[in-house]
Amino acid sequence: MAPAFLIGAATLLAAAASPSQPAPATRDTAYVVSFDTTYYITNRSRSGNGLGGRRSDSFEYGFVVTRFRERVAVPDEARWTAGFSSRQADPVSLTRDEFIAHVKAIDARATARNDGPVVYVHGFAVSFRRAIAQGSEIAHRGRFGGALIVFAWPAHHALATWPRPSAILTRAYRDDLASAAASAAAFRAALGDLLDAVPAGRVTVAGHSLGARLATEALAAPSWLRDSLSRTPLGALALFAPDISAAHFRDSLDAPLVPLAARRMIYASRADRMLMLSRLFNRNSRAGQVGGQRLLAAADIEFIDVTDGRRADGALRKLVEPRHAMRYASSALRDFFGVVRGATGDCRVSDGLAEQTGPRSWRLTAATVPAHDVACSAAVSSARR
Repeated sequence: MAPAFLIGAATLLAAAASPSQPAPATRDTAYVVSFDTTYYITNRSRSGNGLGGRRSDSFEYGFVVTRFRERVAVPDEARWTAGFSSRQADPVSLTRDEFIAHVKAIDARATARNDGPVVYVHGFAVSFRRAIAQGSEIAHRGRFGGALIVFAWPAHHALATWPRPSAILTRAYRDDLASAAASAAAFRAALGDLLDAVPAGRVTVAGHSLGARLATEALAAPSWLRDSLSRTPLGALALFAPDISAAHFRDSLDAPLVPLAARRMIYASRADRMLMLSRLFNRNSRAGQVGGQRLLAAADIEFIDVTDGRRADGALRKLVEPRHAMRYASSALRDFFGVVRGATGDCRVSDGLAEQTGPRSWRLTAATVPAHDVACSAAVSSARR
């Protein structure tokens, strides 16, 4: 946790200047410093002064200001892959009504860029602080001006924990599977809160890894939220490296999800080491693996192979990063924010970001990520407003 005195002033500045927008950037001779605000809804319980890994029967709403420091000389097109440092201020709690007011205010300002709210659902073994870091970095790379809201469900803080005899190597994973399943109703309630602030058609849900499983199971199950979204669907549902059985997705999730979002995307890879381990643990192909595509039946799911796309890989990260994290998937993030802003699937090819490999499938290339924020602007839909 960053000491409050380091960036506490940034929190006050951002909160006082507007309900949600980043504070203005400052410059010195070599670096630019900026402050981004990330919102959260969590069903984690309080443990001392922090949010732990146990479930609560109630929600906490709030925001966290993150201070980013990066080199001035980095060209705009390199922002997707460039490195930077960041520090978080302490969370600022909000009431539900305050949260809704903040999101409404942000969305009113972000309408011109089509930056509708994004709900990010993190994966397994992610602490509250790390979940916020993931969401803030995703928004920062995308120069996202809308509300980035992290649904922070209770997960372990690390990939490994004390084993049990029945789960010597996989206790943390199995515990988080159970916690994700138990958080489905909370996710529906959290999304319902957001839909009290903005129209469903402006909202994108992004589920990463085990978070994709949580989000899809919660949405597909019979509920008041499902009935509501069947009438007025989400703008998009994006699944990054979904840790879901491909066969289960085909048989149980595919059809129920069709009416709930205007667009549905799966970002998958041949080189995702975490999903390789998950396949071994679960003994079946995962929907986030390129090989799992053969088991997916939906004709209107957009399937994007991210294997060859650019990543924000530093020298060390190239050796140790398992090619699983959404926040480092630079080309995929660029594609994702194009979807958020209304760019059609055809824009992936015309913008040089991907090659089309089938009627609803694309393969990202290693080409430099385009600098502009919305590809193929002439084709951008005006329906999402």
